[in-house]
Amino acid sequence: MSAGLVSMQALTPSAFDHLEALGDRLRARLSDSIQSRQAPFCVTGAASLFRIHTKRRPPNDFREAYASPGEADVMKAVSRYFATQGIIIPSATSASLSTPMTLAEMDHVADVFDRFLETQSASYESLRS
Repeated sequence: MSAGLVSMQALTPSAFDHLEALGDRLRARLSDSIQSRQAPFCVTGAASLFRIHTKRRPPNDFREAYASPGEADVMKAVSRYFATQGIIIPSATSASLSTPMTLAEMDHVADVFDRFLETQSASYESLRS
């Protein structure tokens, strides 16, 4: 309980503003990469949460968000690629940001995703149809 109390005390309005700014920056950069490469992905989330979907449009409910076996394979490829770059990202769930992170980390994550889209297009070509 002591750790929980300290955490709650550290989450000041400015900390929440910081997390929201990081999330907004990351979601925008990921979306820009998807759009510029016309890749079959989309990004959803709010505040410190984000999720990359193997869908062209954001899902409206959990049924639409459910990944087909092929889509799940693509997200595993995304997750593995991120891991080779020192970033752990879940392959089937939302990811969250934390208060020690900076805009530099958001740019790094976005740059890694852009390189994935550029260099690994064969791994997601099946989603283009």
